Amino acid sequence: MGILQRISSRKSSEEIINFLVLNQDKVNLKLAKIIKYWVDDAFSKVNHKKASCIARDLIIFAEIILKKLAKNRIANIEIALIIYEAALAVYTPVKDPYNWAKLQSYLGNMYRDRGFDKVEKNIKQAIFHYRLALQVFTKEKYPYAWGIVQRDLGLVYANNYQKNQEHKLITAITHYKNALSVHNVDDFPEDWATNHNHLGEAHCRLELGDKSSNIEIAIQHFQQSLTIYNSVDFPYPWSMVNSNLGNAFQLRLQGEMKDNLPQAIAFYEKALSIQTLEDFPYNWAMIHYNLAAAYYKLFRSEDSTNRDRQINLHKAHESLQNALVIYNKSDFPQQWQEIQDNLQDVYHFQQEYQQSQ
Repeated sequence: MGILQRISSRKSSEEIINFLVLNQDKVNLKLAKIIKYWVDDAFSKVNHKKASCIARDLIIFAEIILKKLAKNRIANIEIALIIYEAALAVYTPVKDPYNWAKLQSYLGNMYRDRGFDKVEKNIKQAIFHYRLALQVFTKEKYPYAWGIVQRDLGLVYANNYQKNQEHKLITAITHYKNALSVHNVDDFPEDWATNHNHLGEAHCRLELGDKSSNIEIAIQHFQQSLTIYNSVDFPYPWSMVNSNLGNAFQLRLQGEMKDNLPQAIAFYEKALSIQTLEDFPYNWAMIHYNLAAAYYKLFRSEDSTNRDRQINLHKAHESLQNALVIYNKSDFPQQWQEIQDNLQDVYHFQQEYQQSQ
């Protein structure tokens, strides 16, 4: 438990992070079980004041591993769950309602992001904890915190949307709009931009009503978001919004395909200027997969010249091969198979072109 000793002795955050990075192979599910045993034993032996100090140090530890260690996301979430649940014994809704509500929202985030086993149960648990947080975080008393929980609730419903479950997207949109009602652009510009991005994502997927109008609404939200996010001050969110705009223009029904698809490609290229293979491998692969689809659609366009069609076909092939760098058969069997099917289509047209020469 050397990390907790460093935190409690007020070591610098940089020193704590460096220690964790050097020992991140030990941040695993085994450590989660050790922490659970240690916390239960420690809290039973100390008074409330000491327990509060331990809980504070544990929460700092959870925040660090969630934000700074990305190699073992599953273990990090399990450790954070144990810590937040243990801390609830210290921060009660009577003695410390604000911190209690904050922990409830943290628990909601962990159950929302839990990526394995019993998904529906975790979703229900996430919503349960968010609802508890909202008993304290009211719009009147804590408007900013209320908005954060509203956005988190929106993400629960949007992230678990499946085809023919439009009610989930409608619910998500309602929560995002609630968040936007308190996160105004003047006081909370980043939150305002984030809420617009999420509203754009939800409208882009929404099939209920007029699909064309939904896409146009999505584009408007993404463009609003980019009035705050730029590549210098907010490179990662800027790149994500550009990737989303690429998806929207690829799906766009208004205007001509020959105009929309080049715009989609331009947005994907902007996203890739930040989302590199080294720094964001999974996002990099996903964008290349989407980029391949845009080039392939351009290739199939009857308005393209023969030379342009072959260039677009080559770029579609190249982008699919790039996606395979990450989407391998063992780790991503579904994506791998989809890429193989798409490559077969590309090969077919490439052979046709060669035979026509």
